[in-house]
Amino acid sequence: MIAAPQCDHHALIEIGAVTKGRISEDTALASALAAGVDASLGQIVRARRNVPEANFVHADMTSIQLPTGSFDAISAFCSMTHVSGNEHAALIRRIASWLRPDGIFVASFGSAEGDWLRLARHSDVLQPS
Repeated sequence: MIAAPQCDHHALIEIGAVTKGRISEDTALASALAAGVDASLGQIVRARRNVPEANFVHADMTSIQLPTGSFDAISAFCSMTHVSGNEHAALIRRIASWLRPDGIFVASFGSAEGDWLRLARHSDVLQPS
């Protein structure tokens, strides 16, 4: 489990595709990156090289346990498309629970209308359980 970040600045976590999302490669954003999660060990190794002060964990974003209310922002670029559409609602609720009050979740879901769009249209998807 990733411990809640102890920092005076905004805490950002990138889940899945930790180097493809480019946050770990962008110097301005990397300074806020507290942690990253990826199922690919190769991605974790690259991310650790780019941002050695961040805590990168080799784990599946759909099953990792993170502390409630620990992050100001969570990004999931190029990773939600690897999660089955019927798992999106539960995962997004879990992600919402990891956010601090007024935190934000930014993700890419793909470019074609499908199950993810139907799920995103339901307002209850973003409500923590």
